[in-house]
Amino acid sequence: METRSPRTKAQITRKGFTLRLSRLPQGVADTAELTLPHRLDQPFALSQTWVDFGGVGAASLVLPQRGLAVVLRGVLYSHELQDVLSLYMRHGLTFADHLEGSFALILVDQQAGHIWAVTDRIGSVKVYAAQQDGKLLVSTDLNQPAFTQRPLSPAGVACALASGVMLGDLTVYQGVRSLERVCVHDLKPEGVTSRPYWTFSFGPPSRRPAAELQAELAGLLRAAVDRRLRRAGPRVFLSLSGGYDSRGLLSLLSGSGREIHTFAYSDGPPRMDSDADVAGQLARQYGARHVTLQAYRGDLDATLQRNAAWGQGVANFCDEADAWAELAEHAPSAIFAGEQLFGWYDRPAQTMTELLQHARLPDAQALSGLQGVLQEGDYARLRDAYGGELQALTQRLPSGLDPTQLETLTYLEQLGPRRLMPWREQFAGRVAPVHLPLLDGQLLDFMQTLPRQLIREKTLFKGALLALDPGLLSVPLARVSGYAPDWNAELLRHRGALKRQLGTGHSRLDEFVPPETVMALLDRLGPDRKNPVRSALGALRRTPLMGAALGVRPPLPRPVDRATLLLRLLTLRRLAE
Repeated sequence: METRSPRTKAQITRKGFTLRLSRLPQGVADTAELTLPHRLDQPFALSQTWVDFGGVGAASLVLPQRGLAVVLRGVLYSHELQDVLSLYMRHGLTFADHLEGSFALILVDQQAGHIWAVTDRIGSVKVYAAQQDGKLLVSTDLNQPAFTQRPLSPAGVACALASGVMLGDLTVYQGVRSLERVCVHDLKPEGVTSRPYWTFSFGPPSRRPAAELQAELAGLLRAAVDRRLRRAGPRVFLSLSGGYDSRGLLSLLSGSGREIHTFAYSDGPPRMDSDADVAGQLARQYGARHVTLQAYRGDLDATLQRNAAWGQGVANFCDEADAWAELAEHAPSAIFAGEQLFGWYDRPAQTMTELLQHARLPDAQALSGLQGVLQEGDYARLRDAYGGELQALTQRLPSGLDPTQLETLTYLEQLGPRRLMPWREQFAGRVAPVHLPLLDGQLLDFMQTLPRQLIREKTLFKGALLALDPGLLSVPLARVSGYAPDWNAELLRHRGALKRQLGTGHSRLDEFVPPETVMALLDRLGPDRKNPVRSALGALRRTPLMGAALGVRPPLPRPVDRATLLLRLLTLRRLAE
């Protein structure tokens, strides 16, 4: 085997294909040669298919005598990179079944004339594809000019404004789609053919004693953390909040004997009982080196620019973008985070409306804040486009599942890969590779046969963590997040400057929402007069105890609040300038 260094100029000549170094020209020049990058951030091409898999954690390998090459973006925990080619030679297209990691990869089979893309189980690294003039363009970077110079997608714009993220495989650019998670994708100029290599499906509930299942889960949690620590490098950082998930990770990481760094973000000094306050107490309990980062430093223009450039139109508006920029100064080699699949709500959704709200997907009423300030035809176009995507998503959900099962699948299909993973990849992933041990493949397999009552309220998960560490809850849980700025006040403070920019700038978003509409929304902003008594009563009404006593009130459709809608509009305008 031959591993290319950045200076290697490897060549393979076989069956008419030449492996050589080249750069993908702007405008995508035509070539029939298989080319691999001179540096990890350079593209390669085969016939009419071009691929760019650069970025943090990228690596590549060539097997000249076999005419095989692999390019990896992300991290494999189960195998070394050279093992991927061995698995492919041994198992063919089922090689992906054996891989565990947070990754996307490209495998080139020169003899067969194929390029395969593989996406991981949870969609932690996005791959985007589009056809152009008989060619297929594939990249992990949505900021490619071949993508960004396209017209905006009405459905993509509608999703970004209504929910903050994309539904299904959409992007904000017409004809640019994200490849499905957990698939082997055959990349050809005429399109992409995808085959799932793993399916999450609920089998008969296990009849094993809960204590036995809890002990197995504890072992799986330890193993998942250990696998990732072996790839983490010398400076391990944990995103620490005041809830269960990240403190459980802190306990597991601390037990490894490694030096662990933790961080939290706050809007100003940490409030008592906030995530940042509790995170600091937890770090002291476990002997971790802790830093509190400022979520927002007062420069709205810089925050909008970061959200446009980093979020790429697929990540929800990031309140704490400044914190991620600050974290880069601490030079982490790895970032651990606590996304998990063990249950989120005390009471599973009973209706489709509730299910979508639990997945943070509002109905088309979310866009009603544009009604009356946007021309009726333009408003109807966005409303109907979003409604159509939402309906398509619900129709893809299987029937015959109970509420807990539906919520789990909705997480895997939408909430995880479309909301949480883009946020982790686009913001944290710019700083260092992101590791999500609570979404380990063996844990996902284990979940498929758990009795439903052990999934609800994270019952088994909490029990396993407490069995591993009885002192886990010595520090009480956080009561408030404490990091989200008052965006209504910030928009009011910067309103004059924003309106001047709107009066002089041009964006392709103007086709959907003209600058005059954005100005009108800014003019309608007023002081946020929340009634503290009403807020407290509402919070009490939503507690499990009061819900059981008074019954659960169905969720009411409501528009996106004006400040959030404005932040999404202003970010999209920057993206489409």
